[in-house]
Amino acid sequence: EKLRERMPDSVAGERRTRIKSGVNEMLGFSGAYAEADYGSGDRKMTVKLTDMGAIGAMSVSVGQISDEETDHRVERSWREEGRYLQLTADRESKTVDYSIHFASGVVLEIDARGFTVDEVKAAVATIDPKRIEALTPAVTATAR
Repeated sequence: EKLRERMPDSVAGERRTRIKSGVNEMLGFSGAYAEADYGSGDRKMTVKLTDMGAIGAMSVSVGQISDEETDHRVERSWREEGRYLQLTADRESKTVDYSIHFASGVVLEIDARGFTVDEVKAAVATIDPKRIEALTPAVTATAR
């Protein structure tokens, strides 16, 4: 439930249309998740928070750093403030995929259609990365 509580009622001017949460279990590992949809029509955004525990925490230190840009597409991955971030934006299809891997093992993923990169970054600010970072695996596992 702690991850679910982090989902705002609206982002980038679009209200939340769906929310769900639960626990995924595989090979003896379990992790809580929360997922919410925002917008409608040509403007849709899915926000997902997943507690991946130790596996997620490792992703902060092993991700590839890259920067590639074409006439219509940008792909970047970088480290910032102890986090691993990835951005893919396509100007032609008007899609933005953005993720932040936190040292706590929590991963924030945004899949947006019809939103700009700036609107997606504003959505991230609404969700408040510092509050997500403060979560611990023991806290997020209460979704069971």
